[in-house]
Amino acid sequence: MKFCKKCGAILRLNKIDKTLSYSFCDGCQDFELFKDGKQIDFVVKEKMEKMEEFGEGVSDDENNFADYNNKCEKCGYEKAEVIDLGQSYSDEDNVYLLRCGKCGWTERVGKAS
Repeated sequence: MKFCKKCGAILRLNKIDKTLSYSFCDGCQDFELFKDGKQIDFVVKEKMEKMEEFGEGVSDDENNFADYNNKCEKCGYEKAEVIDLGQSYSDEDNVYLLRCGKCGWTERVGKAS
């Protein structure tokens, strides 16, 4: 039984063939390679290319689902998203929330008991 050097968890040993095996730590994702029971040091020779940095994109801070006309009490924005919470009991009305498309302020609408 072998233990991880980084986190101390029990390593899973898996055989590839008769002489080659590897151990994998579920906790920290550490990986070790063994040949005939002895650890092999391996080096990754592939170099990672740097990711191309992209611009800000087309999305802004506004909520794209805000299409209901309602003035926000907090910031005064004119559009809101309607969220239906449904019924909690069969004899009650649906509960609706209006979330501001700009600041995210949520207001409850409807008869809520």
